[in-house]
Amino acid sequence: ERVQTFSGIDRVVGTMGHANHLSAFLVMSFPIVCLFRIGAWKRHARGVGLFLMAVELLAATLVVFSLSRAAWVAGGVMLFVFAIGLALVAKSRKIVFSALIPWTIGLILGVLYFSAAPFAKEGLTSEGISPVQMNQLLSTANSEVANPFWLRLQQMSLSDLTEGTRWPIWKAAFAMFLDHPFLGVGLDCFRIAFERYRPLDYWIVEWGATPAKAHNELLHILATQGGFGFIAVLIMITGIGISFVRAVPVHPLSDQLFLVAVFAGLLGFFTKN
Repeated sequence: ERVQTFSGIDRVVGTMGHANHLSAFLVMSFPIVCLFRIGAWKRHARGVGLFLMAVELLAATLVVFSLSRAAWVAGGVMLFVFAIGLALVAKSRKIVFSALIPWTIGLILGVLYFSAAPFAKEGLTSEGISPVQMNQLLSTANSEVANPFWLRLQQMSLSDLTEGTRWPIWKAAFAMFLDHPFLGVGLDCFRIAFERYRPLDYWIVEWGATPAKAHNELLHILATQGGFGFIAVLIMITGIGISFVRAVPVHPLSDQLFLVAVFAGLLGFFTKN
């Protein structure tokens, strides 16, 4: 029943518990769905192909509706890597064009929805938004209309990261790691440990709120699992990269395309986190 809101509207969450989790899942899974759709076209299974294309289009639209800035960046990284991989492995512009059409259309539809739908500035609520962020929204909005998508887009500047809520949390997370460099403060203990490291600038922008996570997976691992956790993740990421490089040349074309899809989805996932 808990729903995240932004600028007075509900963010789509699905069954993932949070809009950020849903958008990460959609970005990560898109290349796989796309590859199966291309395979369906080749087998002349048009019904399956059309259904999977609809899934891709809806997924892209939902990523826009999630209002997740990190997902938008991750989607761009995923699409770029996926397109380059398809071009290098399949050596066909047609397959690259076919792969990107549904995602592109879905993104355009999502943006057009926010551009066409009326959002009254008076409808802005403080739910889910800190007082400082609310003032920023009101100051950057037009005199009559506050469009959530364009407001969110304006919050993707570097200054928003350094002056908003993220930077103080990141500073506190790194301070936790410096004080507990080997094992961190413990799993699921970020919220408890944060009280000792709460910076004044975070109190100003979020008042009494206490974050349960660092909003950056690498910093969260450093803070809660320390150097050992970081080394474990580094080994896993390195292993994935080495496995991908070794596997692609020794497999047939269909498997190579599947590996490219998995790798592009993983890069989108890592970028998101």
